[in-house]
Amino acid sequence: MIVSEITLNDVAGYLKLKDGEYTQAELQIYLNAAVAFLKKFTGFDAAGLDEHEDLTVVTLMLCHDMYENRSLHTEKRNMNQIVEIILTLYNAARDL
Repeated sequence: MIVSEITLNDVAGYLKLKDGEYTQAELQIYLNAAVAFLKKFTGFDAAGLDEHEDLTVVTLMLCHDMYENRSLHTEKRNMNQIVEIILTLYNAARDL
C-alpha cells in the first residue's frame, strides 16, 4: 500500500476505532494533516511519498499520534511534539 491509497477506513482500523467513535470529517483532517506534514518534512510531493512504501506506516502513525494527543500540550505541560515540529517547519519556511 502507498500513501495515496490510504482510506479513512484504513485510518479507523489502525486507530482501532469502532463505528460511532469518530466522524469521517475528523479522520480526514488527521489524514490530510499527516500527508501535509510528510510533504513538508521530506520535501516530497504526493508522487514522491508514494515512491516510499515505508511512509505509509508513518502516515498512519502520525494519524494515531494526532488522534491520541488532541491537545496542544501533553501531560508534562510540554508542547505536543508533532505540533512543535509543524510550527517549526512553517517558521523556517517563513525565514527563507
